Order: sequence, then C-alpha cells, then structure tokens
Amino acid sequence: MNRYRKKYWKAKVNSVVRLFPSSFENVKILDLGCGGGVYSLTTASKGATDITVVDKEGFYVKAARLNLKMGQNVNASGIRGDCMCLPFKEETFDFIICVNVIERVSRGERLLQEASRTLKRGGLLVVTARNATSLNNLKPIRYMRLYSPKLFIRKLMRHGFSVQKHSGAYFIPYIRIANTFTSKPRLSQVIRSFFRKINESLEARGDRSPINKYGWEHAYLCRRQLADVRHNKPKKGSQEISFFS
Repeated sequence: MNRYRKKYWKAKVNSVVRLFPSSFENVKILDLGCGGGVYSLTTASKGATDITVVDKEGFYVKAARLNLKMGQNVNASGIRGDCMCLPFKEETFDFIICVNVIERVSRGERLLQEASRTLKRGGLLVVTARNATSLNNLKPIRYMRLYSPKLFIRKLMRHGFSVQKHSGAYFIPYIRIANTFTSKPRLSQVIRSFFRKINESLEARGDRSPINKYGWEHAYLCRRQLADVRHNKPKKGSQEISFFS
C-alpha cells in the first residue's frame, strides 16, 4: 500500500471534491471523522466560515482546527466524540462530509442515521465507501467493511437520502500489477505506464455512469429528502436549500 499511497490519496481527494458545490457561503458544515481537515479546507476555500469538525481522536480535531485557522483564517468548532452518537440537535447542518469512516465503524446504519438526523431536509451529504466489486479488493481487507455501489445506494435510500452524483477513484491497481514483474524492470515499467494512462483516463471520467461503479473508493453526493421516509410526506414548512442547485 505504501508504494502507491500518495497517488491513491490524490485520486481519492479529487473524486470527493469534484462532488462539492461551487460555493459554501452561508452554509453550516459538519465534517465527521475530520482527520486533518482536508475536505473542510476545501469548503473554506469556497466561502465556508461555519464549520464543525468531529473525530474520535482529539489530536485530529486540534489539527483540523489549526489547519483551518492557518490555511483559511476560519475559527472552526471542534468536538472529540463518537460519530454514531452526535451531540447536535435535529436538522442542524446544511452540508455533511463523511470520508474514510463508514468502512471502519461497527454500526454503519447508525452512522447514516445520525447523519440523516442532524442534516437539514434538502441538505447534502458527501460520504465515501470502499467498493466490494473493485479489482483492488479481490484480496479481502479484514479490518474494513466493503460495499457494492448497489448495496450502498440502497442503504442511503433507507435513511432518507437520494444519490445525486456518484464518483469513483483508482480503477486499476497498476502499481501492484507492475510490481509482480520486478525481476524484469523494463517490462514492469512498460506495464505500469500503460495501465497508468488507462487509469488516469478512467479517473477523469470517474463521476460518469457506468464507469463510476468500478473505482476502489466511491464517493456519493446525497440529498436528504424533504419527505419523511417513515410517513412519506414532507415536513410542514420544509424547503429545498437553493444554493445546492
């Protein structure tokens, strides 16, 4: 993994941020499992000033807040806590980011339930999940839960989300393939170059169907429906959040 971590992470970040709206002015944002705040920084660069970061590790909360302050002069709120038991009222946020989280938690359904509860009706969620049908995951990963796009989209729908866009990253494990030919350096170099070009072409179209189904990591842009899933009727006074159009 370490041999191609940098290229993978760059591709993954691109697959997520391509789903973001063009502006975040006057948008209340929650970053679940914030890490160092990479995605919060992107929203701040697009006008966000009301950002809350949450992570189970206090170090990451401090790092994200520091990065936002130094990088975009944004004073973010920070909470060290459990993403599956959030200390926020219902319909608090306009936009929720949840990257690198659901595949690592024991109760993915509970995480989506909390995201739905704290997101305003008509608000957006960007969530990522590892793809069970990717070539990269032919060898099982014991400590991660993998989801096929079809299964994950059904999960999202059960919690009141409709998928607006769907993006994939890292379609071909080209470095891993090339490394199987280490005894033949020239052949390894040719194979790596050939598959890298194909992979880069796929990543450039990674938000288009059906290409988006086959990436290693998937990002989903979801809108919380106005209708109450349990009763199939809109909440009184609910309106779409227009800036996401």
